Amino acid sequence: FVFGFHQRQDPGIASFIPIDAYKQVENENTAFVLLGGDKMYDGYAKQIGLKNFIQLPHTGNENEIHKFLNTLNLYTHGRADGETFGHVFAEALYHGLPCVSHAAKNMGHVETIGPAGIVASNMNSYVDFMNNMQNNKELYNSLSEKAKEHFAKNLSIESAMQKIDKIFNDIFSF
Repeated sequence: FVFGFHQRQDPGIASFIPIDAYKQVENENTAFVLLGGDKMYDGYAKQIGLKNFIQLPHTGNENEIHKFLNTLNLYTHGRADGETFGHVFAEALYHGLPCVSHAAKNMGHVETIGPAGIVASNMNSYVDFMNNMQNNKELYNSLSEKAKEHFAKNLSIESAMQKIDKIFNDIFSF
């Protein structure tokens, strides 16, 4: 079971919550993969003794990001200041990935994740969600389907165009 997320290389947004949570669920059948992120993540993972932690170099290449997301089972987000929208969640949902994040100053990611995961209010909730995703196949599959449905209904280009069409039709129909 592969946990992970991607992030730009910026120490100001780093959050160790996903890595601390992973420490509590790590076993011989799990891995945590981080695409990008600040180099401090790797040092911290070594400091706390993670065995299956891999940090890949940052990329903005969409194809590489999609390949990366296809390797994950759960998108385990962490960002010190939160998200105003959470483009990274939209990408994860597109791939049918359930998502977990944590509370932060900006909470736009609550709506982006929608019914396909949680924004945990504390470490125990974060860890419990990770455990549930890797141990409850029925729940995992249900949230994976919800991820795809939520993306298609609310975040896809098609749904955005329908909303724009509706706005124009409403404006010009009065």
